[in-house]
Amino acid sequence: MTTISAVTSIAASGLNAASARLQASADNIANAQSGGAAPGVGGADRPRTTFRPVTADQTSLANGGVKVDLRMVQPGYFMAYAPSSLDADKNGMEAMPDVDPATEAVNLIEARQQFEANLRVIETADQMQGSMLKTDI
Repeated sequence: MTTISAVTSIAASGLNAASARLQASADNIANAQSGGAAPGVGGADRPRTTFRPVTADQTSLANGGVKVDLRMVQPGYFMAYAPSSLDADKNGMEAMPDVDPATEAVNLIEARQQFEANLRVIETADQMQGSMLKTDI
């Protein structure tokens, strides 16, 4: 593998990681208000449980690049008083996703910057490869 293709491969893994981080945060934000029954509380009358937010953990790979693992936030929910909810327990409590909008906003900004930086690396590698192929006779 040439140096330029190795650099491009590493940057591509960074693009994939940034995309996974963006998707995880977007899902968390979109479902932040989707309450449900607490896990283990549902039954035939309450089969729906609350959304469980995820976080994207990045790990550096030995040969370059990164790997992303999505991990559920633990416990991932808090109990909120919602006696009119169909998912409320006998005490009127409903499970709500434990999503912090400020943290998710920061995650979105970081992921966007990570995506842009890796895209610039690919663009630069492409320009360098194009320069190498040009010959003036």
